[in-house]
Amino acid sequence: MFPSYGHLALVVYVDDFVLSGGSSYHDSFWADLSKRIMLDDIGDLGWFLGGHHSSVEFRNQELFAFDMRAYGGSIVNDYVRLIGHSKLKKVSTPFLSKTTMIEDPPAKGELAGSASSVLMKLTRLARLSRPDMLRVTTWLATKVQQWTTECDNHFFRAISYLNETKDHLLTGHVGDDLHDIYVELFCDADFSGDDEHTYSTTGGWVQLSGKNTRFPLTWMSKKQGAVSRSTTEVEAAAMVTTLFDEGLPLLELFSVLFRKSVRLLIREDNEATAKVVSAGYSKCLRHMKRTHRINLGSLKEELDKDDVELQLVASRYQKVDIFTKGLAGEPWGPALDLLGIINGYVVTRTTNTGHHWSEDAREF
Repeated sequence: MFPSYGHLALVVYVDDFVLSGGSSYHDSFWADLSKRIMLDDIGDLGWFLGGHHSSVEFRNQELFAFDMRAYGGSIVNDYVRLIGHSKLKKVSTPFLSKTTMIEDPPAKGELAGSASSVLMKLTRLARLSRPDMLRVTTWLATKVQQWTTECDNHFFRAISYLNETKDHLLTGHVGDDLHDIYVELFCDADFSGDDEHTYSTTGGWVQLSGKNTRFPLTWMSKKQGAVSRSTTEVEAAAMVTTLFDEGLPLLELFSVLFRKSVRLLIREDNEATAKVVSAGYSKCLRHMKRTHRINLGSLKEELDKDDVELQLVASRYQKVDIFTKGLAGEPWGPALDLLGIINGYVVTRTTNTGHHWSEDAREF
């Protein structure tokens, strides 16, 4: 058994460990753990999954940044080597209009046998530090086995965007007492928005929130597993996925870390959906099959609990449109602002300096 180390949290992902909590306990904890398993030298936070981080100053505010700029640059370089030239375009979004003429049958793309090598790295970047790349990346990932010339074009657009935004950083900050911090979940879905099938796409975003707190935790863009017949039905399905896959596990985690009951606030921008899930039933949705009926029942059960609350949010403040559809033009800039993706900052500190991260840890 381990001796008491105060309140520490150890995250284990395969062979990567990251320790958080009171820094005065770190050295003794690692020493005791190394007696039980073989450990490499303890490095900074940037060693964990290769997800480097920085502190940046932006508009007179100190922010935490998910800093994988070097990794993003390596993706662009790999892609350039793959296509044999560096003539990328200046673009403002990663999405290419889908009004492209569809050939019958579609022509096989030039990168059909090689795109996955770069796409795998792009997926990692999108999941760890660049949520603005997630929608296009997940769409391209579904095309690996049937890669066409259209996929080549979309891939070129996505990499061109990454090259243009290589200095963009996802940021967050915590400025409240623990008692004033809660978990906030945004969920939404398109309604059969893909030309190739009738399935809809779920979008989700979870963050720590407070009056002076906005810290991203996780995000998703995922094709739904069943066909829905209305906007209300598809958004209820999206709420189920984001709540049970991400929201509730994170609520439990932070209740343990904070050693207190933590509130989960669900943000929904469709009033009809909010009414239906709160009631647990709707005559308009009586056609739903078993899976979706169970979804409504399980949502109702969770929303009746004291620590879970559903609130409407204005569409302009809905953070997950960027995960459900190919936004373009004027909406793109505000979408990045909502997520805290910034440019024009000054880096004040990074985790890549080789210092022992535990010396700068902060107690929860």
